[in-house]
Amino acid sequence: MPSLAACRTGTYNRAMDDIRSMLDEGLKLHRGGQPAAAEGLYRQVLQLDPENGEAHHLIGVLRFQAGLPEEAVASFEKAVQAGEDDPRIPANLGAALLVMGRVDEAIEKLERAANIAPETPQVLVNLGMAYRRANRAEDSADVCARAVSLFPDDSSVHGNLAITLLSLGRAEDARTAAETAVSLSPQDADHLNTLGSAFLACHRTDDAVATFRRAADIAPDRLEPARNLALCLQESKLYEQAAAQYDSVISRWPLDAAAYAGLARTRRLQGFLDDAIEVGRRAVALNPESATHHSNLLFSLIGSPDLDGPALRIEHEAWAGKFAAAIPERNYLNGRDMDRTLRVGLVSADFRDHPVGRIVEPVLKALDPDSVRITCYSNAVEFDDLGERLAASHQFVAIAGLSDEAAAQRLLEDEIDILVDLAGHTARHRLGVFALRPAPVQASWLGYMSTTGLSTIDYVIGDAVHTPAAFDGHFTEQVWRLPRDLACLPAPDPAPPVVPPPSVASGRIVYGSFNNPGKVTDRAVSVWARILGETADSVLVMRYAGREDRAVQTEFSERFRVCGIEPSRLVFEGSTSYGEVLDAYNRIDIALDTFPYSGTMTTMEALWMGVPVVALAGDRMVARQAAAHLTAAGLKELVGRNEDEYFRIALDLAGDTERLAFLRAGMRERLSTSELMDAGGLARALEDAWRGMWRLWCEGAR
Repeated sequence: MPSLAACRTGTYNRAMDDIRSMLDEGLKLHRGGQPAAAEGLYRQVLQLDPENGEAHHLIGVLRFQAGLPEEAVASFEKAVQAGEDDPRIPANLGAALLVMGRVDEAIEKLERAANIAPETPQVLVNLGMAYRRANRAEDSADVCARAVSLFPDDSSVHGNLAITLLSLGRAEDARTAAETAVSLSPQDADHLNTLGSAFLACHRTDDAVATFRRAADIAPDRLEPARNLALCLQESKLYEQAAAQYDSVISRWPLDAAAYAGLARTRRLQGFLDDAIEVGRRAVALNPESATHHSNLLFSLIGSPDLDGPALRIEHEAWAGKFAAAIPERNYLNGRDMDRTLRVGLVSADFRDHPVGRIVEPVLKALDPDSVRITCYSNAVEFDDLGERLAASHQFVAIAGLSDEAAAQRLLEDEIDILVDLAGHTARHRLGVFALRPAPVQASWLGYMSTTGLSTIDYVIGDAVHTPAAFDGHFTEQVWRLPRDLACLPAPDPAPPVVPPPSVASGRIVYGSFNNPGKVTDRAVSVWARILGETADSVLVMRYAGREDRAVQTEFSERFRVCGIEPSRLVFEGSTSYGEVLDAYNRIDIALDTFPYSGTMTTMEALWMGVPVVALAGDRMVARQAAAHLTAAGLKELVGRNEDEYFRIALDLAGDTERLAFLRAGMRERLSTSELMDAGGLARALEDAWRGMWRLWCEGAR
């Protein structure tokens, strides 16, 4: 929350001593906590001198302090019109404009104030805040660092610097700045809240929980520490505690949309998709201006069995209709040579150890540099080894600190020919940039298996299995089908050796699902229960981070009990290392894919460990991921066209232990020579697709 520059009397060249006297007396009353009396004197001054700038300014301060920023702006603007050069006036006008969300105007006023009085801490703090809200994080960091150098003993400048550094992904630097702010003002709940956020960004969740609790104890009437405590519990995978904390926040602040959005994510991670959607819709209703809350809802909706492809398109078009800016007229400077090297930009926050990053890395390495020149536009705030490798081998531009407009301008200057979105409505997407159409051709690939809803994205890259012709109406984009799987999946590395199926020794079939609990719908539970019911002594192992949560186990056990399966047939396993997850497949005979939201990397991980995956070719793109990957691996016979076929495939596998052993023993060799792991083949297919898109644009432009 921006604050005002300090009130003080200035030197005003006025003829009447009684005006000066009234202003001085009004300021005493103002500071003494008598705002009504103070305003009465200020208004008496205006009766004598209607253009008195100081009186207008002080009335504006009172209006701002009363929580009436619009009235404050009106008074501050009158003070500016009076021609006074007191830097407090543009500074406070900027602060009020910032509260109203008029960020660009606020920056203009605050920059003016900073030029007049460059050593005023509150002006610099507010300017840094305004830059941050304009997604000008680098500018914000510069201003905040200048404030720290000028005022090293002012806790607010350190706190503001910490917030800015967090937005830039500089978590350790942010923690240092926040710790300094707390040391200067130990009882300031805002600084403690920032420190807790820095601890969380540094993955020090125990310290974060303790810090948020301390902030909440100091300021029990403050929303942010209480809500952030819930987020921290969620990140610690203490989902039951997180849900309880969010419920507590909502009971005290029932109109807080962010708390509902956080609870929706927690409920999805617990496996309660219907609840997540219901709560997510409440978040959108409470804050319809939040594009992020609405995107989060869409991400849940694509996995709901209650909506089909056309209904999902309508939901996504509603997002675009509200948040996509009017399409600007563009005069692209890109040379229209159909056969020259193409400049292709990829936009994602997931150029890291993430399914998108892991799939993209070998494909980019296999592209022909004479055909395509890649630039990665990263919206990440954290980097890991994979991200560093991509940054070292390709043009790499960080856009996390840029506004949509600034990022679009950068893309225009780079003369990107084809801009490719790898995120859709997932976390930290930049669809707002695509809405500004900074490239003549725009496409969606890989990161989001549904339509984006944007009319400014021309193509969605699919294939015959992910996007059969019957699905064309599901997309606002035109489907561009590759002649092969739209992805290639790298082998998990390192991976333990494959062992014989566990049923060979035990005589008991062990099914497994290592998918996100939010993908396990009641329809999937019903089919899995039928499979367990027809396979004597079989068990189902469900493994995922948070599965150790007792509430999750109880709820899932009850869902299976309703379908006739006792809890003793279920095994829940939670958070472990990646190597332990892979090794757990050595205790699984058959993997059961989720639906309608099917698995990608979980499919590959199971197959690489020799475990066949039973999948369903569903009614939307996201419901056919495993089906496409199994087809690419030469295992189309494991894909059912409906739930009955899925059921029969699982039972046939369970009844044929020789086949299970045969598949397991030869699976890695099968995969290694299949389309599924052919990065070079996917690179050639993408080059051809991008070239085709480019030629169509050149022909249309001519």
